[in-house]
Amino acid sequence: MVKNLNNKTQVISYIAMFSALLVVANFVYVPLGAMAISFVPTIAFLAGVLINPWVALMAGLIGDTLGCFLKGYPPAPLILLGTASWGFVLGMVVKHCSWSFQKRMIIGGFLAYLVGSVLLTSTGMYLLTAKGSNYLLFVIARIPVQFLNFVVNLIITFMVLKNIRVNKSKEHGI
Repeated sequence: MVKNLNNKTQVISYIAMFSALLVVANFVYVPLGAMAISFVPTIAFLAGVLINPWVALMAGLIGDTLGCFLKGYPPAPLILLGTASWGFVLGMVVKHCSWSFQKRMIIGGFLAYLVGSVLLTSTGMYLLTAKGSNYLLFVIARIPVQFLNFVVNLIITFMVLKNIRVNKSKEHGI
């Protein structure tokens, strides 16, 4: 995590960079039959862990809003909050808990999944597409697909972070 973010220009630059990455990630996915693996959570996770949770929150809101406009549809507030919460929740757990890094990533990733996907995004999708049907059944039906997406994204995030740590160790002769 970036230690010193006192410079407002630096904070704005990080938010802009991760917002732009999130916009691009909105258009990159791997189709798997009736579902697709999106890489938006990976970018949100990296922002929360590498920079800080608040940058991830802002980048998630801005990046997903711009992605919606570029795809041609209006942003849905609960879905935007879901996207923004992924990096925020994981970043808060990684920053404030004293467990091992792996444990913080797993627990933080699971909490981000519960808050961002199960609660916020599923509720937003229900209100947009399935209003009038059974809410609980709608959420339960989304859980396996969203869980697989999150596991894939958490693994990718962990591999990127591990690679960053290995490269830093080599640079410093550790």
